[in-house]
Amino acid sequence: MKNKKISLTPLRSLSRRFHVGWVVSAGFGILVSLLMATIIAGLYTFSHHNHHLAEVSESATRKIYLAFSMRNAIRERIDSLRIMVNMDDPFDRDEQRLVFYSHARIYSQARSEMIRLATHPQEKAFIEKLDRAAREARPSNRLALSQLSLLEEEITPATQDAVSAAIIAHLNLLNRVSEMVALQDEISKQALQEADLSFRQSMAIAVIVGVISVIIAILTASMVIARATEKNRQLSYQASHDALTGLPNRAAFEQAVSMTLEEASIDRTEHVLLFMDLDQFKLVNDTKGHQAGDKLLQALSKVLSAELRSSDLLARLGGDEFGVLLRFTNAKFGEMVADKLRRAVEEFVFDYDNESFRVGVSIGMTPFSNDDFTLERLLSIADASCYAAKDSGRNRIHRSDLNADELSVRDGEMRWASRISQAINEDRFVLHGQAMRPLSGRAMNTRTPVELLLRLMSDDGEDLIFPGDFLPAAERYGKMFDIDCWVLKHAIAWLETLGELQNQIVASINICGRSASDPQFADFVHEQLQASSVDPRALCFEITESVAVHSLGNASRLIEKVGAMGCHFALDDFGSGVSSFSYLRHLKVDWLKIDGSYISNIEHNVTDRSLVESINNISHTLGKLTVAEFVESESTMKALKNMGVDYAQGFGFHRPVPLREVEKFLRQLDPGQSLQARA
Repeated sequence: MKNKKISLTPLRSLSRRFHVGWVVSAGFGILVSLLMATIIAGLYTFSHHNHHLAEVSESATRKIYLAFSMRNAIRERIDSLRIMVNMDDPFDRDEQRLVFYSHARIYSQARSEMIRLATHPQEKAFIEKLDRAAREARPSNRLALSQLSLLEEEITPATQDAVSAAIIAHLNLLNRVSEMVALQDEISKQALQEADLSFRQSMAIAVIVGVISVIIAILTASMVIARATEKNRQLSYQASHDALTGLPNRAAFEQAVSMTLEEASIDRTEHVLLFMDLDQFKLVNDTKGHQAGDKLLQALSKVLSAELRSSDLLARLGGDEFGVLLRFTNAKFGEMVADKLRRAVEEFVFDYDNESFRVGVSIGMTPFSNDDFTLERLLSIADASCYAAKDSGRNRIHRSDLNADELSVRDGEMRWASRISQAINEDRFVLHGQAMRPLSGRAMNTRTPVELLLRLMSDDGEDLIFPGDFLPAAERYGKMFDIDCWVLKHAIAWLETLGELQNQIVASINICGRSASDPQFADFVHEQLQASSVDPRALCFEITESVAVHSLGNASRLIEKVGAMGCHFALDDFGSGVSSFSYLRHLKVDWLKIDGSYISNIEHNVTDRSLVESINNISHTLGKLTVAEFVESESTMKALKNMGVDYAQGFGFHRPVPLREVEKFLRQLDPGQSLQARA
């Protein structure tokens, strides 16, 4: 974009011909000491004002640069995770892990510098918010990296899930950094406004001085104002333009998009927003240095500008990201322009230091008109669309539909993540229990297991929400560890209320793969047991077969550490995955829960019956008790008893009920009998 400059040549020429110091000296001789003091005060005020503006601009530029460095580091870490999860060779993954950690150091260095420069209370508060997001991302990072270590030879679905969770946590951190950029822009604007107010007050004083000091004071003030105006114009230009490319910066771009969004809501005109992220730009920076990268960005800025209309707005959003606002453009034409830009970048050859480089560009395209969306929402969709283009293979265009189902699903999951955090803080989760019926003599001499099942109280407190509605979002957004800790804490509290009755039961708790892989969970178990009077033998932790098999090392370490405290372990949903019985030799579990899909047809399906008998026999050989899930009839229970299965769990014996009813159910037994005797 070309900008017309206001001509200040006459005043600058006058300023050069008559030195300000000479004019002030002459004024001192004419207007005596008072005039001299007033003029000096005015000069000092204007000088201080200009110096302050320069400091504000320099500080804002530096902070925004640091924020973008943090953002780029996060993005590179995301890329490293994606690369690692697609690598088959563990040593290649380990080498990529070093790249991941190098970007962590870049992020840490930029953060430290940002903390040193932060002076505004909002900045400090936001850095704390950013640190909280980083801490929340840390567990998922550890889980992902642990499952991508040299010890894990194969990439499993659990590994992919862990990496996905880590990427989501990074994206959350990425959003926080983007918010920090916006905050820095807002603080910079506020500082400029305050400086501008001070400048106007100084001008008022200068006018008064001019009236008092007549011609000499007027000339002096004119020269000072000319200099201040030029400096202010330069600072204003710097505040709205990128220093490297001369293009409008993110603040100016967002302001233009906001104005267009308001216009579209009134006159229903169509517009298109493009977010562009260069591919392979890091290669130039890494091999030739940042100076080469800067020259590439300058050259590409000219290439992109040449492909656009005068009414289009091209801006550098930071790093290797660009934005384009195509005003009064429909989606079809916008897609043509986007492809034109993509091809222009693809065909561009950058020659530097006797080497040639080519880069690509991933473009997120978002058409909009009179849609009821905020600026932040629109920019978020465009940014996500750009990321989708990268995820799809890079150097391509991804179009986002503002009304697409995927946006609704993502919004729904994000709302669930927020509701889950709120439910934990407000203690709105509820535990139910389902007792298991002993079937064999082996089971008669053990504690009776009671599985604790999680429910969520609705916002109005009228209904219970089942796990299938909120656990997928909890897993996607890294909330399962917090949920598992909540369940353990309240399970122990419930057991404490049972008194001697707790010696007859085992409260069985399901834990997710994240908890099973995090050493902090074992520490949390130890801490909670130490602070209570509950016998560790009254607790059992259930891990699904898929989690145990896909993270055998982590699961084994957890079982050994927590098992050493006296707690029991059960392997849940056994038979639902692709594991072999050989894994059972390495897992010191006490119970094996046979997947309910084999139990429901056991009376009519010979294959299912044979599988259950095999699982039961091998489990007994290894010294483990067996539990059949989904037992819904007395005849099924009888068949399982004839096979020698130790426990039955299902609606045929006991339905899940609130814990107070579980306690009542247990206490209603004949004092001379145990629950086992009812079998």
